[in-house]
Amino acid sequence: MASTFTTGFGIEKIGSGEQDGAWGTTTNHNLDILDRIASYKAVAITTNADTATLTVREASPGSGTENLQDGMYRVIKFTGALDSACTITIAPNTAPAWFIIENATSGSQSIILSQGSGANVTVQNGKNAIIYCDGAGSGAAIVNALADIQVATLEVTGAAAIDGAATIGGAITGASTVQGTTITATTAFVPDASDGAALGTAALEFSDLFLADEAVAAFGDDQDVTLTHVADTGLLLNSTRQLQFGDSGTYIHQSADGVLDLVSDTEIEINATTIDINGAVALDGAITGATNITLSGELDAATGDFSGAVDIDGALTAAGITATTLTTSGVASVDDTTDTTSGTTGSIHTDGGLGVAKALYVGTTSKLVGVTTHGGNVVSDTDSTDDLGTTSVRWKELFVDAITATDQVTATGFTGTLDGILGSGTPAAATATVLTATGNSVFSSTGALIISKGTTAQRPTAALGMLRYNSTTSEFEGYSGSSAAWKSVGGSAITNDTSSTSNLFPLSADAVSGTASQVFTSSAKYLYKPSDGSLQAPAMVSTNGLVVNSATVSASYTIPSGSNAMSIGTMTVASGITVTISSGSKWVVI
Repeated sequence: MASTFTTGFGIEKIGSGEQDGAWGTTTNHNLDILDRIASYKAVAITTNADTATLTVREASPGSGTENLQDGMYRVIKFTGALDSACTITIAPNTAPAWFIIENATSGSQSIILSQGSGANVTVQNGKNAIIYCDGAGSGAAIVNALADIQVATLEVTGAAAIDGAATIGGAITGASTVQGTTITATTAFVPDASDGAALGTAALEFSDLFLADEAVAAFGDDQDVTLTHVADTGLLLNSTRQLQFGDSGTYIHQSADGVLDLVSDTEIEINATTIDINGAVALDGAITGATNITLSGELDAATGDFSGAVDIDGALTAAGITATTLTTSGVASVDDTTDTTSGTTGSIHTDGGLGVAKALYVGTTSKLVGVTTHGGNVVSDTDSTDDLGTTSVRWKELFVDAITATDQVTATGFTGTLDGILGSGTPAAATATVLTATGNSVFSSTGALIISKGTTAQRPTAALGMLRYNSTTSEFEGYSGSSAAWKSVGGSAITNDTSSTSNLFPLSADAVSGTASQVFTSSAKYLYKPSDGSLQAPAMVSTNGLVVNSATVSASYTIPSGSNAMSIGTMTVASGITVTISSGSKWVVI
């Protein structure tokens, strides 16, 4: 008879007549499996693995490749580091088994035990569980053996942590403390006798009390005083009951419908930055020691004595006001039309200075006596409409750092100088769109007149008589109105440009003063020597097709070394004249 194997752990049951001489090895292997069933094993999960396998038995018992598996242990402690929950599959799914599981992994992650598509069991980090597998194949389920436990008596000597609901059919008795994150009562939470238990103690207070919408706190044996929550509104004290402070002489209560009494047998003190009263105020006694009183309604008083600030949002009507400080957040209007002729007359006058944070508007002529100092600009309210002074009442002197005029500057009967602008003294900035002089303009100082300058492209709209400096051509130019309207008027510096060919000058010479010995007519360096009348150029081009030379050499000349000369026609060398041909040079006469 052939050997058979147990379903759970594959323990071999040797058949009659089997394994002659080898039964001892099989028996020892079976004993090893039984030893593991009664033992404990720490099984490490690969770091941050999402899945793992716990094998209960060999895949093919009796094949000669038997191996002892971690799933043969009944008590297994899983270790390793996890960053997410790890699902551990118990294989094969046909093996029924039970385990005591400890989740000792790091990373605060759960492990999920599964055997198939059936139910799984989750063991939280740091917790233990007793489970069993039904071995039902592809639909095998894992069952928490302690999911529904029934005991006649349960004695817990240490702390008991209950993560789920606990249903207790009888009383919880004893001197120990019942602790939990949340204790839920499905009905009333009542003391064992009326007035026989406190909610908290003098040393151990509850942190917060949460009551539902419309909840009622009832006080007294007959619940004569109630405090009712009005949803999204507030708390309602019943009827005319009092909310007392200290003793029965100080309280708040509703004496009649719509009447709230604030009662004190000595004094009521209100400390606030602002007291805002929107209705009428009826005072039978005096108001003393007030700092700020703000009224949005009407104040009718025969006499008002204010030593502090008075803040008035509405209208103020008074025959006379005397106050240390008068402040209004609204409009202060004075209807009195008395004019002023001094600092102590008029509708409004002050013994001190007058500070105005925004614009000041004066409907008629205003008069300022004394020195007037402005920290900003003095600007007309409308462009080009207002004068500074009149033809009959003029300012004596005007002191400014600069004058900018957008129109003509006219001085009637002016004699003398515009010191600091035009004339003697240190010139200051003066800008005018048009400056017109009906007579001669004389500049007698040792300074200079700087005229307008700009490039050729920046020329203004031309008018006869215009004079400017052209920064493109580096010369002065004027507008004459002829065909070549803008013409050079001279004055450009004579510069020596004999070495450079990059700059273009209409005319340049080798001297800045006196008589030039060499004149260059362009950047091509056409050289003219006034002393002998010779003209040198890199190339000679005649525009009429004729090159003309004299038939007589009338002046002695030396053909320089490295240069050649040519003459056309019969040539005559005048008496006493010598033509010297340097070594290596030629003179050809055609």
